[in-house]
Amino acid sequence: MEPAHWSPGVLGTTIICQRRTSLILGKPPWSKVRTHNCSCTDGEHSILQIGSARFRLWVQRNSQSDAAIFVLPDDGFVLLRTEAMRDFLVALWGRKRRAANPLIAPTAYQRQRLARLLTILDARLAGASTHEIAFSQIFPKMRPLKGATWKGSSERRHTLRLMAEARRLASTGYRQVLSHIPPHCRLS
Repeated sequence: MEPAHWSPGVLGTTIICQRRTSLILGKPPWSKVRTHNCSCTDGEHSILQIGSARFRLWVQRNSQSDAAIFVLPDDGFVLLRTEAMRDFLVALWGRKRRAANPLIAPTAYQRQRLARLLTILDARLAGASTHEIAFSQIFPKMRPLKGATWKGSSERRHTLRLMAEARRLASTGYRQVLSHIPPHCRLS
């Protein structure tokens, strides 16, 4: 089974093309590009990194084109994929990148929150109690509460809310994390 992050149907920032990336990467600005390639049953997948910019390309199997043809399927990711493709072409031609696009990359706050939720989920799956999660992950600088004080505390309620959100993320929202699409920007 191929990883989900390779699939353009799951990750909306994947750029779909019908020309081998080695031909596209013949351009001068790409002389210092780090790449990771993977050949799969559906084609060649590449992750290209220039400084902090990272692009995912999928070259469809049996692409015979001599021209660089980029594909924009009319799906729920069309706006996101258009933005990713624009940023890719700007980098390809060596132009200055604009500020990070919130459609493509989560904000620092969103990254911190997602990391916290994943840490909570990992701790819970490892067998940690609500009390242990609260005072090791959420309130690490606070002295642990005991007994009735803990049971009636706002810290406990906040911990339970975050644990429930982490479970929802794992059961339904992981594709949103992969695609980086904020709820208000989804087409479908």
